[in-house]
Order: sequence, then structure tokens, then C-alpha cells
Amino acid sequence: MRFSRPAVAVVAALALGSVSGPAASSSEPRAAAGSPGSAGASVVLDRDANYSRFDVATDRAGTSYVGWISSHPGDDLFSQVHVCVLPVGATACAGGIQTIDALEKVTAEQLFVVASDDQATLVWHHLSGDASTDDPMQDRIAAAQVVDGHLMPGTDVASAPSESTLMAVNAGPRGISAALVSGPDDDARTVYYYDALSTSTPASPTTLRAPYAVGNVQLADDGTSSVMLIDQYAAVTAPVRVAWKPSGSGAWSSFASVAGTTTDHNTARMTTTSRGIRLLATARDTKKGGEQSVVASWRSTAHAFSKPVPALVGQSCATGGRDVATDASGRMSSVAIGCDTLAIGNHQTGAAGALTQFRTGLSVTGVDAQIATNPSGRGWVVWIATGHSALVARPILLPALTSPVTTSSRAGRLTLTAPVSCLPLVNTTLEVTAKAAKGWRLQSTSVTLGNQKIYRTIPARALKPGRSYLLTAKATYLKHGVHQTMSKSARFTTCSTP
Repeated sequence: MRFSRPAVAVVAALALGSVSGPAASSSEPRAAAGSPGSAGASVVLDRDANYSRFDVATDRAGTSYVGWISSHPGDDLFSQVHVCVLPVGATACAGGIQTIDALEKVTAEQLFVVASDDQATLVWHHLSGDASTDDPMQDRIAAAQVVDGHLMPGTDVASAPSESTLMAVNAGPRGISAALVSGPDDDARTVYYYDALSTSTPASPTTLRAPYAVGNVQLADDGTSSVMLIDQYAAVTAPVRVAWKPSGSGAWSSFASVAGTTTDHNTARMTTTSRGIRLLATARDTKKGGEQSVVASWRSTAHAFSKPVPALVGQSCATGGRDVATDASGRMSSVAIGCDTLAIGNHQTGAAGALTQFRTGLSVTGVDAQIATNPSGRGWVVWIATGHSALVARPILLPALTSPVTTSSRAGRLTLTAPVSCLPLVNTTLEVTAKAAKGWRLQSTSVTLGNQKIYRTIPARALKPGRSYLLTAKATYLKHGVHQTMSKSARFTTCSTP
């Protein structure tokens, strides 16, 4: 038994035919302009297939790359690697779906995609040769680059322990790092860490001993600390654990529990933003019962995460099938599957984020959805739709994150809930609360964006990318014929392109 997510066998209820040439867009209606969530029709990438793993990443130019391993009836099982290149504004894969040999029939699995300035790298794991040999390093880590939109042939970049499972790949300051977990003979209790994969110099792993069978590994590196997160295979309530070491050198610490988290079937995720390393995990909701998403920030001086706080207020059951990403804006974005919906989060700060959800129909909940975004707040989510046995990518627009600012006087109190920078070009609901002091009466309130009077919503059409705006709320109070007007302003910037 391998301690990993199994390949997903999707059986079609209705034969849809194979995919060839450019991936097709579905006939779903587009969302209203400026509305958060779904931002266009889905692109169907694959159909009637068995899927090993899929991933998506976006480069600094705004191009997204969806990679996956799949096989179809009559194919050699998991013998091909595919990529779909989606430039900014794309509605189909540029140049169609590109496919290369996975270097080994049957055993290719666990594909990850990482992106850099203007290209992407696909990384996966496979067996090399006859499985009956006694070679303790018989498995391989392979990689293939996408250069100028073209998928290059794959090549093996490292030997890996036999029967191991590739669980994490991360693009850090020194290159691409990876983590694998040992097989059943070791009860999946050893983590093999590769600091930098390279085609020119084969990498050798550092080993870490885990306190239990590992079901999930996450990697992050902010240039000061390398951080590894693990959680227990098939566990629910146990906290996640982290180890760290100085970035680029030194030995790993032992694994320490992150208080205020639960394993929740291996759904903890971690990413490195330009503002630091962020953790998105699950915790018990002690007030309402059940579970909730929580977020924490890595503190390099303490070598530990901050106390987790609620991440997405209002999120219901969509805490499974989770993924996180970051972009040049410094935000963390997230996606989760549940209740036939995709929950999209905009975590612009290390505190509570903004949430939007849209219905997708039945999805495979045992497999992570994947997300990648641009600084503008536009991006892509990818998931498996069981109703069509299809691998689907859909464009999205992140929701606006808002925060209250307050002022008060003898006449009363005024609170304006204003956008947090940077604001995606999205319709943003405002909230103005004015409360009169004793003996005073509220006469009127108003809100202006610059010199323009607005009402309950900042319309996306009123905004331009990369601009600074001043939002001002005013309230007028009356007492014994005396008027008093108070105001509160908040300045915010909109997100830049792409």
C-alpha cells in the first residue's frame, strides 16, 4: 500500500469522446462583469480518463499552465504527461493540448507544476525498470520545461527511494525543491527532502524521521527559513506539525505541533508569499461547532507559526480538496471543494480573508481542486467534474477583501467598511454604519469615491488597474437645530495587471 492519494478512476455515465486538438470551452454562461467567483466558461481539458494528479501555476507574465497525468481506455496506464498553456484572457489552450512521454509506462504519478518569470516546469515521479529488483533507489523524479509556450521532452533529474511517493514540490530561492515519503515497508515514516533539483547535478536527499505515518507534506522557503509541514496519514483531529532549518544550509529541526490546527484528512496547505510564509489549515469551531478554515503566518524569529485565526468567515462545508497559491501582489489565494461548490478565498493579509462560492455540480471531493492567480485577482481553478468525467479549468475573479475604519465625535460614531489594498477590479459592496449619540439624531449619510457619489457598491467599471482611490463616508447629525457633519476616509489601491 502506498500512503498517497490514489489515482482517480473516473467512469463516464455518457461517452463524451476523447479530447484531441485544442481543448473545448463549455457552453456555460459568463458571469456578470465584475462579479467575483466564476468569470467565464469552463475549458474541458480531458474526458473519460483515469487521472493521477493535476496542477496549475502562473508565471509573472500572467500565463497559466495546467499539467496532468492521465490515461484512457486502451492506453498504457499513466504513460503520458499533458499541459495546457493559458495566456492572459485565453478561452482555450494556446496551441492545443501538448503531450509528452512520461518516461515510464504505468507508474508515472503525482505531477506538480511550478512557474517562474516566463516559463513553467512540470515535475513528476515514476518507477525505473523492473519493480522486482533490490535497488533501494529505483524510483525517479522527472521534470519537463515549458519554454515559449512549448512543452519540452521530460528527463530524470534525481533518483528516489523505491516505493516512495512524491508529496511536495516548491519553487524557492535556490531552485525547485521536493519531498517524498517512504513506502509501506517503512510505514511512510521517513521524509526525503531534495533542496534543489537539477538536470546538470543529480540531487541527493536529506532524510527526516516523522513521528507517524505521513499523509501530507508541504514545503515553503522565504529565503530565511525553509519550512516543512506534515500531517498524519488518515488522521482527523491531530494537529499538523512543522520542522524548519535555515534557508540554504543547516539541519532540520524536529517536528513540532502547530497548536490550534487539526489534520482533517491531510488538507493543510502552505505557500510562500512576498509577505512571508502562510499556512491554511482546519480547526474546530468552538463557538458554532464543526470545523472552520484558519490561517497563520510563519514567524522567522520564533521558528513557529503565529496563533491561527479564522480564515474565511461564512465558509460552510467546503474545507476539503484544498489548494493555495500566491502571486506578485503578495496575497495568498485558496480553493476548496464541498457541497457541490468551489469556495474561493482572497487572503490579502494574514488575518481573515474574503470568500466567494459558486456551484459546480458534482465534483470528485477526494482529489484537490487547484488554483493559480495573477496580481489582478484573475486566475484559474481546475477540478474533476464527475458528471462529465472531465478535467475542467475555469477562469475566476477573486472577491474583494474589506475592513472597517471608524471615527467618533460628541454627535456619534461613523464606521466605513472599505476595500483592503490591493483591490481586484470587482464589484465591491460597501457598508456605512452611523450611530447617533444620546440627544442627537442622524439626518443623512453619503459615500464618495473621489468626487463621485456612490451608493452601496463600488462598481468595477469605475476602477482602473494600479490606481489609488480615496473613499470617504460622511454622516450628518442634528441636535436642537445644530448640525454636525463627520467624515471618515480610507485610501486603497487597485491591483495591477496582469
